[in-house]
Amino acid sequence: MNFACLESSIDLKAGWEIKQRWEVATDINPTAPATTYSPAPTWTYTDPDIETNVGYKYRLRFQPYSIFFLNLKPTYKIDRLVQQEFQFNIDQFKSMFYFELVYYQKAV
Repeated sequence: MNFACLESSIDLKAGWEIKQRWEVATDINPTAPATTYSPAPTWTYTDPDIETNVGYKYRLRFQPYSIFFLNLKPTYKIDRLVQQEFQFNIDQFKSMFYFELVYYQKAV
């Protein structure tokens, strides 16, 4: 009996991550001290340091991603000639890219 068969298993997971950060914008004036503030519930606003002429920088990053796993198992047989079975696995693979918005608030 001659036959060819392909067994496959594909798992795909897609989603996104959103990250945000509020920090002192030291790239306006590189001599300013770097301080990062987390937007946690206990976060309080502090006025920018006017003497060093720095401000604040807000970063918002949207990062979609996909994770997949692939398993292929082709099998074929030709009577009195050949019978072969292979197995191909691609372990968990994650691909991502991101869009980022940066807003500067310069001290006056």
